[in-house]
Amino acid sequence: MRKAIESAKPDALAAVRATFEATVPLSAWKSWLRIVRAGGDEAITAPPDQAAMPAVLKLAASSVPLDLPTRLAAMDANVAMLVSFCVTQVPDPKTGEITLKCKNPVLLEKAIRVQALASKLSLDHAEKVLELERLRDQMKELGEALGEALNLEAPDVTDRVLRKLHAAAQAQRDRLAGIAPETR
Repeated sequence: MRKAIESAKPDALAAVRATFEATVPLSAWKSWLRIVRAGGDEAITAPPDQAAMPAVLKLAASSVPLDLPTRLAAMDANVAMLVSFCVTQVPDPKTGEITLKCKNPVLLEKAIRVQALASKLSLDHAEKVLELERLRDQMKELGEALGEALNLEAPDVTDRVLRKLHAAAQAQRDRLAGIAPETR
């Protein structure tokens, strides 16, 4: 780009643009051109790596069930990719100070919404885990209280009640497998 500008040939810059036309949007091209003309071509960044996108899309479209932390990490990676595409670094020609400018406010707003959704999902999951831990503690206390009370009764009644409680606790663990970490 710089060589095309320095050559002062009218078609040189158009030829350079033609090589990037398929991968670089016009708005990004104009931003790069402005940066190069200002003398700060080191601030030019390449568009997001197209090879990385299929991996993220493949992960999201996978038929293998993913745990919540993996899904949240994928959402965060997607948000980071969108944000990097939506903002550009522009040097101030007078001071040389680099500022961030928004290239695509609509897409940036959507990226922020996805980030907020991921945060809400994470918070909801943490609340559910806390509720399950409280429920487990209550069930343990109830089992201990019943065990103490039943020890006064006949041993066969105690065994039947404890078997039912263990079966109910196992059924609960089976239902919650993978949702909350098991504590014992």
